[in-house]
Amino acid sequence: MSDILCFDVKGNSMLPTYKDGDSISLSSFEGQKIKVNDIVVCSHPFKTNLKILKRVTKIKDDRKLFLEGDNMDISSSEDSHSFGYIDTNNVIAIKRI
Repeated sequence: MSDILCFDVKGNSMLPTYKDGDSISLSSFEGQKIKVNDIVVCSHPFKTNLKILKRVTKIKDDRKLFLEGDNMDISSSEDSHSFGYIDTNNVIAIKRI
């Protein structure tokens, strides 16, 4: 059984689903199958000690995830548009939608 982890949302990249200051609970990632539309928290691929909350929009080869913020203004989100696919090894927590 997965542990529950709480995260505070910083910024507006996930509007309208989550807004700046929201506190959300996710299950710790322990190798569960990830599906398109799941919400994940993962380590930023280029910024040490930064965690990001994004929606999985594409999956490639069962291990690479394309992550996007929900905000329609793509300039409001640093996501896979800027850093490409992320390996599932970077996922820390998951929320099924």
